[in-house]
Formats: sequence, C-alpha cells, structure tokens
Amino acid sequence: MINMNDFYAELDQLYEKSNYEAAEKLMVANLKTARDQKDVNSQLPILNEYMALLRSQDRHQEMLALIPEADAVIETLSIQHTAAAAATYINIAEGARSAMQYDIAERFYRKAASVYADLLSPTDPRIAVLHNNIAHLYLETRRAQKARAEAFAALNILKQVEDKEQAARELASTYINLGDASFALQETHEGTRWLEMGIASARRTGTMSDPRCLSALITLSETFLAGKNYDRAERYMAEALTIIKSQDPGSENEKTIRRNLNYIRDLKKRQDAYRDENLKGLDLCRAFYEEYGRPLIEEKYPMYRDRIAAGLIGEGSECFGFDDRYSTDHDFGPAFCLWLTDEDYREIGSMLADDYTKLPKTFRGFPTRNSRMETGQRVGVFSISDFIRRISGCEKAPKTFDEWWKVDETKLATLMGGKIFEDPLGLFTMLRSAFEYYPEEIRLIKLANSLHAAAQAGQYNLPRARRRGDIGMMYFTLSEFCEAACQVGYLINRRYMPYYKWRMRGIDSFTLLPELRVNLESIMKTNPADPAIDEKIEKLCSRITATLRHKKLTNSNDIYLETQSREVMRIAYTPVVPAAKKAESAGPTVYRFD
Repeated sequence: MINMNDFYAELDQLYEKSNYEAAEKLMVANLKTARDQKDVNSQLPILNEYMALLRSQDRHQEMLALIPEADAVIETLSIQHTAAAAATYINIAEGARSAMQYDIAERFYRKAASVYADLLSPTDPRIAVLHNNIAHLYLETRRAQKARAEAFAALNILKQVEDKEQAARELASTYINLGDASFALQETHEGTRWLEMGIASARRTGTMSDPRCLSALITLSETFLAGKNYDRAERYMAEALTIIKSQDPGSENEKTIRRNLNYIRDLKKRQDAYRDENLKGLDLCRAFYEEYGRPLIEEKYPMYRDRIAAGLIGEGSECFGFDDRYSTDHDFGPAFCLWLTDEDYREIGSMLADDYTKLPKTFRGFPTRNSRMETGQRVGVFSISDFIRRISGCEKAPKTFDEWWKVDETKLATLMGGKIFEDPLGLFTMLRSAFEYYPEEIRLIKLANSLHAAAQAGQYNLPRARRRGDIGMMYFTLSEFCEAACQVGYLINRRYMPYYKWRMRGIDSFTLLPELRVNLESIMKTNPADPAIDEKIEKLCSRITATLRHKKLTNSNDIYLETQSREVMRIAYTPVVPAAKKAESAGPTVYRFD
C-alpha cells in the first residue's frame, strides 16, 4: 500500500522548488503502483493531483483521458455521495472546462451539486463556490442569463455565511461573474457597478492575483475609455499593468497593456490641454504652422516659399469647427497640410515630408496628432492633384450634369471644409474653388428629390405604418424623413451636407430654416407610434414650405412636400428666354433660377 502522507510530503517539496517534471514522475510512478496493487484508495487522490497538474500545463487531452478512470474508481469505492467524490467531480469539471469540453464540464458540475445538496447546509460557502464555477462555465458558453442566475444564487448564500472573512474572498468572484453577465447582456451600467464591487472586494481580501481580476480591470478601463472618462480608465489600466508585471513580466500581454495605458495617458493629456488652452483645433493648427511650419519652409526651402500652400482640410471635426474635448481621442493635435504642385512635389516632396516628421512632438501642451492607421495620412506633405483626388474622389472638378450627379456629397463637404492658411501661388485655392457648390440645375433637382423623399416617408408612409402597427416600418420611415428633411435644409442654404455625425451640428450655421435642428430633435425624441409626431412633422413641413416661398422656389402654400417637389422640379426645367433675346432666339437655352 502507498503511504499517502509520504507521497504528499515529497510532492510538496517538489512544488516548493517548482520542479514540476519531478512532481509528474512521482505521480506517474505512484499511480502505476496503485493500479498494479489495485489500491483504489490511493489511486483516486493521485489521479486528482495528476489531473490538476495536467490542467495547469494545458495538456488537455492527457487530462481528459484520465476522467473515465477517476469516475470508475469512485464507483468502485461506492463513494458517489461523499465530499471526496464531489471534490473529484469539480476537479474533472474544471479540467474539462479548461479543455472547452463544456458538456462534460457541466455534467460533472451537476454531479457535484447533487452531492453537495445531500451533504451540506444550503448556506455552506462551498455551494456558493460551485455556483460561481457553473456561472463561469455559462459565461464561456454565452448563456449570460443562466450565468447571472448562478451568480445571484452564490451571492444569496454568501450573504448568509457567518464567517464574513471567508465569504468576502468568494464575493469578488461572484461580483465579477455578475459584472461579466451584465456586460454580455449589454447592460453596461450594471456591469460596471458589479465589476467595481468585485475589484474592491478582491483588494480587501488580497486576491487581486486571480486572473479574472486582471480581466475585470481591463474591461473597466475600456468601458471608461469609451465613455471618455480618461482618469478612471487610466487608474484601472495602471493597476492591470502592475498585476501583469508581477505575474508575467516581459510578456506580450504586458506589452499590450502598457501600450493601452500609454494610449489612455496620451488621450488624457490631449483632453486636459484642450480644456486648459481653450483653443479650437483649427486655431491650434494655424498657430503650430505659423510657429514651426512657415519658418521651416523659409529656412530650408526659400526657393519654394512662394509656391507652397498651407492649411488644414480633411475629415476631422476640427475642419468643420465642431471639435470639443471629446474630439481629442483620435486624429487630433497640432498638425497641418502642405500642398505642392506636382512638379515641386517630385523635386522636394520626400525631403519636406521628412522634415515635417521632425517638427516638435508637443505644442502648447498638446502631443502632435494621434493618427489612426485606418484613417490614412490626413496631414503632412501632399501634391495638390493627389490631395484633391483623395478628398473628393474626382480627378478634377465636375463639369457635366452626370459628373456632378455622381460625386459623393460628403466628400465635397470635406473638401470645402477647413481653412487655407496661405496660398501665395493661388493654384490650390483656384482648383478647390471649382468644387464650391452645385450648379443651380443640380441643386434644384436634388432639392425636388429630397422634398419627394420627405413627403413619402414622413407624411405618407409613417401614418400608414402606424395603422398597420408595423414598428420597424415606423422607425425606418421616420429615419428616411429626418435624413431627407436635413438634406432639404442644406440644399436651401446652398451647403454640402457633411458626414452623418456632423449633420445636426452643421445646421446651427444655417441662415435659412435655422429652426430645422430644433424641429428635427423634437421629432426624433417622439415615439413614431405616437400620433402626436404627425403634428410635429406637419409643423416642420409648413416651415419648409414657407422658406421655399420666401426663396421663390414655389407658388404653392400646400404643406404636402410632394406638391412642393413638383413645384421645384417645374422651376428647374422651365426654360425662359432672357429679356434681351425675346425677339430673337439665339444661343443656348438658359433656365430660370433664383
């Protein structure tokens, strides 16, 4: 018979020395002896030790191969309803879960739960631990509702445990399970609350070394980062870095967490600088150019100083004047564009670009632009033709009806946004101005189309969708109406409509129909199933009609925008002969526009 006391004493010594190879040899030798001697009393604890070792080394297949033997030994000993059996079942379940054999894991967890139900008090903390293990299994198999139920079952038990210190150690795992389940159910606020409680509990009990605490810290940091709360995001990511440095120094995980922390600190610095400087992005970039860009050109490229245009034009919010402290998270910071003729770009483009990268990395408290790889190059040195092609999607300004009709309006808005700080040669200004706005015929036809779309969606189809009780149709028609009405506003004001997230902000500068934003926001806040929304839509359509009459684009008072669409289209296609040519028709036909 094997002396298990001697076995455990020798095993402990090997583990203290981290001599896992020798520990495994000891287990294998003693397990063979137990099998040969049919010493099942020794065989089961040795199997448990061996399965735990294999699980820790991710040797899943070897571990899984031992499960039938361990289960059979329990049957042989007829100890299926004992604490020893329950411990073995949990060990097996943990190994199977680690190997992603979730059906096996759940079966053995349930066998352990059955044993505990017979042996233990309902408030025994071991049952709470088992509930948390099962919750973890459910989280890994995307059964968040069941995971939450198991975690709450654990929490109810822990509230009744008399040994509060013992309960506190398990509370951290319980709260983290509840947090993870809430996040899986897209309940971010609840998830954040539970995870913070879990981390606080782990700190109190000194259990922050638990791998799930590291995961919780990263989740909390990413959540606060998404909410632009950089202080709390930094705090949690810094704590995660401290833990990973102690557990896995120099690893890829440590490098990733360190990069994330540096990223958060960079964003925090930008946001703080934006608040402290109280300076809009365009003004910041102009100041950066005047202090460093212009001197660079004058000192190193004096032959080209009267040929290089400078400014900031592109997709960023600062180019539209819409930037705020939340805009600093990406593609923001002191930077500018330099535009060269194709010939000059071939001669000095690469040298100037290299000098641009050597400009100071901070300015007025701001780190230089934090560009994202997916957004490509937005600032720096460009040839004029390449820049216009990249921004507008056109080789040159559209001229024909078809060319204007096909061009992407948001790209035109981007090209006409921003500022040219200086353009001594005037070439870039001239080429850009050719895109300034649609020819009148295009504008009117687009306006007629948008009026038609608004009428169809908001005045015709939305009430029909409500009568049908079709909630999906209601929301989609409302969305179509709001977009079309917004387009009407931009066309009336002779402005390109920008990328969707800036459309409402752009309305604030309208001189015609300035109330459009207030009207649209009131409509958007109303449930489309509520008939009251019809009155709000009609009120906006009435204001649109009044504005069309004011601009002499209609003679009708009808607030049904389909009527106004036909009126605008009629004007767009009404040829008139100029007064000087009434007696004789010569030259091309012209159209009547306001």
